[in-house]
Amino acid sequence: MNLSIRALVTGFIFLPGISYASCYKPDAPSCVYGYSRFDDQNEFDSCKRGMVSYKFGIEEFLSCLRREADEATTDYNNAVTKFNSRASQ
Repeated sequence: MNLSIRALVTGFIFLPGISYASCYKPDAPSCVYGYSRFDDQNEFDSCKRGMVSYKFGIEEFLSCLRREADEATTDYNNAVTKFNSRASQ
């Protein structure tokens, strides 16, 4: 029992690093970090397009993290099942 709890805790400690490693987190467009208003409509429109692209990138990043978390959970549950099977023999 103690081994199972230790494995679970270890898995949760390393899981975020593993998941994040294969999912690409986009950076916000640099235009959002300006201190003054946009110079003109063209600059505003360009930055707005960058924000829309950033939104889609973040949505894909979150989707990737969810997929990887689901896969890790499945892997963990399979390992627990195999462990329990061996332990009950």
